[in-house]
Amino acid sequence: MLVAFRAADSRDAHFWSYTEVPLECLHGSEMYNLVQDVYLSKPGYDLALSLGVSVEDDVLYGVFVKGWDVEETIPSSQSALCVYSMATVEKIFLENIELCFKGETSKVSSNLGSFFFLM
Repeated sequence: MLVAFRAADSRDAHFWSYTEVPLECLHGSEMYNLVQDVYLSKPGYDLALSLGVSVEDDVLYGVFVKGWDVEETIPSSQSALCVYSMATVEKIFLENIELCFKGETSKVSSNLGSFFFLM
């Protein structure tokens, strides 16, 4: 799944910058690559503490499954829940836009980080 972001910047007066970052759910080397559903909400106290955010911050919950065919496009029965801090998601997007403005596209990051739960 790709997450898209548009941001206005004073150096981009006539065009809204657009960028995408892959939303990945990893557990060690295991990739849960097929998103089934996402939900934006506030975290409870324990989850907020684990993510290093406030209970007032937004987090994105994503349910993913592993693909099992050669192209990994057929859903398996293995699923996981990954939780992403929206502050981190926004930070990665803004850093990537800044790197693009500087012409440093080889340094662009896709590491959103996540909190992982096996289901």
